[in-house]
Amino acid sequence: MSEEKKEEKAISRRKYLKYVGAGVAVAAIAAGGGYYAIQRARPKPVINILSSSPFDVVTRHWAPSFEEKTGVKVNAIPLPATGIYDAAMADFMGHSGSYDAIEYCYEWLADFVEGGYVLELTPFIEKYNDWDFFNDVVPSLLEMYAKWNGKIYGIPFDGDSRNYYYRKDLFNNPEIQSAFEKAFGYPLDVPKDFDQYLDIAKFFTETTKGKYVKYGCSEAVHRGRMAVWSFTERLYAYGGLLFNKDGTPGVNSELGVKAMNNLIECLKYAPPGAIDYEFQENENAMVFGLVAQHNNWANIWTDVSLNEKSFAYGKKPTDPDWPLGVAPVPGVTKGGHTLLAGGWSYVINKDSKHPEETYKFLIYMCRMPQSVWQNIHPETGVQPCLKSEFTDPTLIKTYGKEFLDAYLAGMTSGLPDLRFPHGPEMLDYLDEQVSRMAAGQIRVEEGLDDVARKWTELCKKYFGSDTLPEEYLKMQGII
Repeated sequence: MSEEKKEEKAISRRKYLKYVGAGVAVAAIAAGGGYYAIQRARPKPVINILSSSPFDVVTRHWAPSFEEKTGVKVNAIPLPATGIYDAAMADFMGHSGSYDAIEYCYEWLADFVEGGYVLELTPFIEKYNDWDFFNDVVPSLLEMYAKWNGKIYGIPFDGDSRNYYYRKDLFNNPEIQSAFEKAFGYPLDVPKDFDQYLDIAKFFTETTKGKYVKYGCSEAVHRGRMAVWSFTERLYAYGGLLFNKDGTPGVNSELGVKAMNNLIECLKYAPPGAIDYEFQENENAMVFGLVAQHNNWANIWTDVSLNEKSFAYGKKPTDPDWPLGVAPVPGVTKGGHTLLAGGWSYVINKDSKHPEETYKFLIYMCRMPQSVWQNIHPETGVQPCLKSEFTDPTLIKTYGKEFLDAYLAGMTSGLPDLRFPHGPEMLDYLDEQVSRMAAGQIRVEEGLDDVARKWTELCKKYFGSDTLPEEYLKMQGII
């Protein structure tokens, strides 16, 4: 996941990545320097890049080689992901230009652009002929992460997409397969939708009473971001939308009610406390072999091999007996959508004193072959976002084709949450109500109707209409 993806302290460096990682770094540093040439006679520019932890690791890694090429010094300014938006807005509104570039989650781009705080990048792209980079970005990510009103403002860096992960060693066990089919009347396999996901969760926790694995699934419903994502993921998978095509809220539709009820039911078969799980707790449930399945970001795919307490410690994704399976989120194969939850890019501050140098560094850091390095080093928290990364031999050797194919399929079918002005305020209200519904503090229908009412009020307050404007429906990919 993208925000604050942290490994356990017990996790060692990935020995099997050491040599390929070094090769990528050497190849990138050895690349031609003409593009990056800057006259060294003038005073050395200094640029400051505001990044969340652990993404600041990437900035620090590539800063020395960029300085060697160009004479430009790059400082990585780290902040927790939850503090970046406020720090950026304070800098924008004060016009101090303390940060030349700011890492952002795509939901914030509307506020940055509509406020006139960041640079449109086409002039730089044209000047340096960098369309090859932007054309290499997975199209759904380029549209949702980097563009506003058809113009490019962001440089995609980390491609976040949720996938379904399951214990292949359990699903392939003949005894378990027979018991499941006897109980539910169909073969145990990757679930086609969240109804089957619930059946699997119930089977491992309740039907077999934890005989094969303690819990059937893990969920993350912590107030703040996980709750809204866990609900929206199901809503999209069932074919629902946060807003309908006519601009009215879609959260309280029949599919919205179905999605929320499914989440509540799944929590019954998850570890105690899952209602308050954040990213790390949800991941640990799989790493420590407590659950049969869950939905997660890509970190889990290799993190299970690094923790000494993991059920798959020491194994690699390309090993024949690799025990973890991956597939698109349940529902995608039936016409549903993946939630593009998270996802990080960079914008250039309009008050930057060195916008051109900043642009050059960001492109240098984010394009191939440099991007391979951050993708194969888990301490960076970075996942693929370029089409060429999914066919890169080093990434295939590291992750295996099974993972890359599933991850790309999820991204291709992905829809964002709310990425228009004031969307974060709406999402926060939904997040609060999802937490209350999950805790049984409010009925599902009542909670979702309340969200729809609140969103209608906010549309009228900010947009002068009871419905979401057509231009924003288009940007959401709804119409």
